[in-house]
Amino acid sequence: MRIFVPLNISAHPYLKLLYGNLGDKLGVKIYDLNRKINIFKILKSDVIHIHWIEHYIRSTKGIFWSLLRFIFFLSLFIFLKILKRKIFITMHNLEPHEKIYPKLESFGFKIYINKIADVLIVHNTWSKKEIIKIYGINPQKIKVIPHGNFIGYYPNEITNDFARKKLGIPLNAFVILYFGKIRKYKGLSKLFLALRKLKRYDKNLWVLICGKLEDERFVNELLKFKQNFKNCILKLDYIPDDDVQVYMNASDVGILPYEKITTSGTLLLFASFKKPVIVPNLEPIRETANNAVIYYDGSTEDLRIVIEDVLNTPKEIKKKSKKIFKIALRYNWGTIATKTFEAYRESFRERVIKNDNIR
Repeated sequence: MRIFVPLNISAHPYLKLLYGNLGDKLGVKIYDLNRKINIFKILKSDVIHIHWIEHYIRSTKGIFWSLLRFIFFLSLFIFLKILKRKIFITMHNLEPHEKIYPKLESFGFKIYINKIADVLIVHNTWSKKEIIKIYGINPQKIKVIPHGNFIGYYPNEITNDFARKKLGIPLNAFVILYFGKIRKYKGLSKLFLALRKLKRYDKNLWVLICGKLEDERFVNELLKFKQNFKNCILKLDYIPDDDVQVYMNASDVGILPYEKITTSGTLLLFASFKKPVIVPNLEPIRETANNAVIYYDGSTEDLRIVIEDVLNTPKEIKKKSKKIFKIALRYNWGTIATKTFEAYRESFRERVIKNDNIR
């Protein structure tokens, strides 16, 4: 079986782990945009697998280039459908985040989901229900295949003490870590407001904000928080793989103050490092993590209360480490790759049967 992924697989951990397992363990031939391929190899592919629809709709160069990009890729995928290639789309998010060109992006998502995709993959049953509600598509078109963990992907060799010394954090501090791309919808404004109400913990509480800044308009708010909250380390850039363990192992607890979420690879990253996580009580998170995380109701005040409880009960928090790691172990890539392969094979069999019937 041959799969074409119109992205650079090596540029994203999710893609590397999924297709690494599909190729190495299940013998699937993978073509992507990182290798020397030609049009004939693309045409020979049995399945075209698309990730992150917005990548094929919008450009950072402006609306003109966005329209050209949209037309080019849409034409390519329509051509491949005419050639009876099966097109899979994994819905990492159900709608485009932080729309740059709202009408174009919303229209593009509808076209890809309703007209281009033969099969849609979502990471949880909540997403399946939502995508049916939003786009009105046939439930049989959707496969639920979870996101995998990151156990063993990133180095994890250094101790808590070593990581803190490297970052200049006192060994007796309590450290909260936000990790991941920095965007408005990820709720950092709410976190900052909650933390400002914890003045009496300033001496012992440290906050790490680590991840690539995706919205430059948010810079001033980040810098203002750091100015007012002295025990704060901002790392507003891509974190190299070897450095992920530094921030993870320096922390006591992770925090993901999302306002909305479809699926969270970062939640599974924390789980892979045995880190308890403070999260909003949202259905996709409950489905993934059950009672292994620390929930708040979504409000700023409840977030403040939960952070205060965490600071007052550090021993109880440590007990969450084993629970969250057990959650991570459930989401192994061998199983996920097998489920993906079975979805490919089922789709491929349908194609063969239809061709046989035509003959």
